[in-house]
Amino acid sequence: MEITKYLKKPSSYIMWLLIIVFGIVGVQYYAGYISASTAAIFMDLMKFIGIALSLAVIMSYTGYVSFGHVVFFGIGGFFTAYELSKYSQQILQGGNPYTIFLMGMLIGVGLSVLLAATVGAAVLRLRGAFFAIATIGLDYVILYLEMTYKGGAGGGEIYFNVSRPRFLEETYFVFFIAFVITLIIAYIVKVSKFGYGLAAIREDEDAAEVIGVDTVRYKIYAFMIAAGLAAIWGSVYSWRQFNFTPENFSLGISVDMIVMNVIGGLGTFIGPIIGAFIYYIIYRLTNTYLPQLAYIILGIIVVAVVSFLPEGVAGLIRSKFPNLRKYFE
Repeated sequence: MEITKYLKKPSSYIMWLLIIVFGIVGVQYYAGYISASTAAIFMDLMKFIGIALSLAVIMSYTGYVSFGHVVFFGIGGFFTAYELSKYSQQILQGGNPYTIFLMGMLIGVGLSVLLAATVGAAVLRLRGAFFAIATIGLDYVILYLEMTYKGGAGGGEIYFNVSRPRFLEETYFVFFIAFVITLIIAYIVKVSKFGYGLAAIREDEDAAEVIGVDTVRYKIYAFMIAAGLAAIWGSVYSWRQFNFTPENFSLGISVDMIVMNVIGGLGTFIGPIIGAFIYYIIYRLTNTYLPQLAYIILGIIVVAVVSFLPEGVAGLIRSKFPNLRKYFE
């Protein structure tokens, strides 16, 4: 099969290495050899990599910067929390929370993909700053609608309780499954013929149209895939936090995704992954030791990367070590 061929390419090796490493950590954690605090770090890393790759499909692969990508993250989290809250009593009485969690996730993913297809048909005809501004407007519209929801604690907040033994250990594997799904989908999109079409759009959309790429359809499909992946991470994040708040629609989350892609390098699969690792390390250190200056420091780093490494860390590696290019598609 063609997909099997893609998954055997040298550029997939890093993906498989990540899956193996994070899988081993999960097994060690479940067996009691790794502390909960260490496992939490790996879960955070999976989330950062996951949301970075979700945006990469439309931003890094296609060249469209979306400040409203957090909308899909928020929708996934909202419907997951809503379903778990609605059936809280059944769960506490011994019901299976994973069935309800999966139902909420599927609703969130489905609606995110539908919204991306509907809105994308209009806003993806815009380019550059006009597209970015339109996506910011989408975020504020959805946030306003969510905050009118009064079924939870008020003001759009939803809380639920999943009382289970070994909840944290199980949650690690919930994150891990989402992580594997995201890696494989994002990778296949990048190295497939569809991905080459997206790359053509990113490099020169007018030229892509001339050579026969259906640019509007390709962009909408990319937007839908990106939305679905973001919704998955919104769902698993709500599951871990036991709640959903309007902060899940914060524009700052979209900015975080954009920064990770820029630091790692646009146009590659590995770039958002590298960017997520670097961003997480900086984010964790600054918030621990210099919380008041955290975003100032991150902002300086982004300006430095854009000024001196416009192709990001992955681009630097590809240019300095040509023999490694086949691993850094």
